[in-house]
Amino acid sequence: MRPTLHLLLVSAALLFAGCARIIESSMPEDILRPLQNAPERFLRVDAGGTPLPNAFGGDTCHNPLVDLRDGTRLTLTRSANGWGDYQADGGQYGVDEDERLRIRCSSGIPAGVVRR
Repeated sequence: MRPTLHLLLVSAALLFAGCARIIESSMPEDILRPLQNAPERFLRVDAGGTPLPNAFGGDTCHNPLVDLRDGTRLTLTRSANGWGDYQADGGQYGVDEDERLRIRCSSGIPAGVVRR
């Protein structure tokens, strides 16, 4: 392989690795604490607000999610690597203004509270 082509391939690999690391680290990883009084799972809803209990799968984060117990809606604020950070209406679940709920996108199961 010619040295310039080899250098170009190595440079491209390093560039992509650096970008992947930036994307991966763009979400805070540390769970600050568990959610308070949260359901075992949040559900997707269709455009009319009807719950879709079996509508998960893959790593796509859906918006909005809902707590069927009281109708609390969660709005997706960011997502990466199969996780979504959501803002709850009215500061539910012990989440402060500068925090979000971390939820597994493939299941709707909450992980805990993270920084915004």
